[in-house]
Amino acid sequence: MERVASDPRARGEARVLPFRADAARGSAWLRPAAAAALAAGIVGAAVYVPLSRDRDALHAALSRQEARMRSVEGDLRTASETLRVLRSPAVQVVSLGGGEPQPGARGRIFWDRARGEWLFFAAELRPPGAGRTYELWLINGEGTKFPAGTFEVNASGEGELRVAIPRAPAS
Repeated sequence: MERVASDPRARGEARVLPFRADAARGSAWLRPAAAAALAAGIVGAAVYVPLSRDRDALHAALSRQEARMRSVEGDLRTASETLRVLRSPAVQVVSLGGGEPQPGARGRIFWDRARGEWLFFAAELRPPGAGRTYELWLINGEGTKFPAGTFEVNASGEGELRVAIPRAPAS
C-alpha cells in the first residue's frame, strides 16, 4: 500500500509531461486524413454542381415537353371535334363573301342545328393591327345583333371560331 500511496497518480497530483516526438507520430494520420477529407469535399462539389445544373436543365426540358404534349392533346381534341361536325349529315354549310372594306375576304359557317353550334372559318382577311382582333356577330330574323365571339387571324389571313348558338335569342 505504501508503494501505491507514494505514486503521484494515487494522490491526485497532476504532472505535465514534456512533448515527445514519438507521441506526435501517433497522430501522424490526422493530417493525411484531413487532406483526404478536404479533397473528397472538393471533388464532391466539382461533381455535384455540374450534375445539379444538368438535372435542372433536364427538368426544364421535361416541363417544356409536357406543355407541348398538353397543347398537342388539346389540338387533337379540337381537330377531332371539328371532324365530327364536318362529317355530320345534319350540318348546313353557309358560304360568306367579303364586303367593304375587304371585298376579297371569304368565310364559311358549318351550322350544326342539332347541337346548336357554328364552326366559322375565315380566309383572306387582313391582319387587324396591333392590339386589335376580329369579332363575329349574329343577327336574328328581327335584325337584332348579338356578339358571338372574337377570333385571331394568322399571317395567311385565316381565322376560326366555334360558337354556341342560343336557341332563341331575345330581341
